[in-house]
Amino acid sequence: DGAVFAPAEADVTLSVNGEWDWRAGQPLKSLQALSELYDNSVGHNANMLLNFGPSFSGLLPSTAMKRYAEFGEWIAKGYGTPLSETKPGQVRSGAAPIVLAVPPDTAVSRIWIMEGQAEGQRIRSFSVEARHASSGAWHTVLQAQSVGHKRIVLMNATKLSAVRVRVLGAVGQRATVRSIAVFAAAPCAVPPAPPAPPCQEESG
Repeated sequence: DGAVFAPAEADVTLSVNGEWDWRAGQPLKSLQALSELYDNSVGHNANMLLNFGPSFSGLLPSTAMKRYAEFGEWIAKGYGTPLSETKPGQVRSGAAPIVLAVPPDTAVSRIWIMEGQAEGQRIRSFSVEARHASSGAWHTVLQAQSVGHKRIVLMNATKLSAVRVRVLGAVGQRATVRSIAVFAAAPCAVPPAPPAPPCQEESG
């Protein structure tokens, strides 16, 4: 039978220096850094827990609240409306590859795969292939072991015509893919992180 796993927990501080408690003037992670953390935690079958650090007065600082809002807006814009997605409620089982057509005139930056886990996490190996819009050739972009609740595959703003997912190995030779979706590059773009502040020499 498929094993039932609780998703991993990725605890993240908003401060750059890893401080969990509020400190006056502490630098905050940029939106770019938070987006990378999201893709590498939520996108690898984990729960991302971003801390809230109230000030000594019990209030949440406006600078932190602004960054939380920016991060939430980025998630909603980037992942709210896929370019293409398997039909809602569609569940695919077995060894046959699942092919998802993609509008060829828009650059793709992310693909997600979600595993149906009603009978446990069964997928033990899988591959993701992309067909480039210009050449029509298929290329393997990822071969890995675990999907779980969600796996996000990062693409380099490439124009594709289709995506193909193959389940290569599964417990009991049966696995379920609940959702495959493709997302445009433009809504997921973030401004580059600002330069780090210069080091300051301290005596003693």
